[in-house]
Amino acid sequence: MLGNLGLLAGLALLIFMALRGINIFIASLICALVVALTNGLLVSQTLLEFYPFGFAGKFFLLFLCGAIFGKVMATSQAAKSIALAITRSLGVKHTLLVGMVVCALLTYGGVVVFVVVFTMYPLGITLMREANLPKRLWVAATSIGAGTFTMTALPGTPSIHNVIAASSLGTDLFAGGWIGIFAALVMAGLGMWYVEWEWKKAKLTGEGFVENAQDLRMEQLADSSIEAPPWMMAMVPMVVVLGVIMLPRLLLGMADWSAGDSLVGRVLLFSAAQPIVWPSMALILGSLTCVLLFPRLRRNAAQV
Repeated sequence: MLGNLGLLAGLALLIFMALRGINIFIASLICALVVALTNGLLVSQTLLEFYPFGFAGKFFLLFLCGAIFGKVMATSQAAKSIALAITRSLGVKHTLLVGMVVCALLTYGGVVVFVVVFTMYPLGITLMREANLPKRLWVAATSIGAGTFTMTALPGTPSIHNVIAASSLGTDLFAGGWIGIFAALVMAGLGMWYVEWEWKKAKLTGEGFVENAQDLRMEQLADSSIEAPPWMMAMVPMVVVLGVIMLPRLLLGMADWSAGDSLVGRVLLFSAAQPIVWPSMALILGSLTCVLLFPRLRRNAAQV
């Protein structure tokens, strides 16, 4: 009886939340939890296996949490604030390094690649124009930062690539940490050497920045009248995400909690047993931190 009522309640709640303009993915996830709890299903099994099905279903929770975190970082202008701060620090002479560092920092902090790319390109137009940098090299530099070592090598990253490996091999997100750091240095070093070398060749052949009408519209997006938060405050949600992911490792290094009898021990066991749920929780906490820190998000947090 309770299970049937749960099904009806979940359906009614989904209709209500959809009519209220709440993001359909968030609404469907909440309704799935209602159905699971009222039907005696394990929440972890529901989120990782039953909702929805197939490969995407197993990692849907991580996809969704990462998308939410990326959206709130973009909507609050926090990602833009971090990008501007690094740009001012390094300057136009290091345009390629700016693109790589910003994208690496944002993706390692949990912001999804698509948000990083669409955040960086409008900001990069001004840099490319002043440095006379060909667009293809800007794309290469941002790809090095957003799509290589932060997604596949650096330990602890909440990217789907790291989570899939941890889930399949039965390890945590920090397995092979020193090897990962070495690989990341190789990827970043060789990648930057190559794009800088290509830029020198482009200068010799007279290749430079070519602007079009679309670039002007994109640049206007970067000059939005919405004031971005201070960069130090904008970094806090990313620190929260990485901090939560690193917390089990830090606790394990402070004392021997492996017995699992204490609350800390249970947390360690849970984080080790749930390589998908744990980083998803970190991303959700990061999103909630954004809502708490940035007032403009509180008015329409559900619609994000």
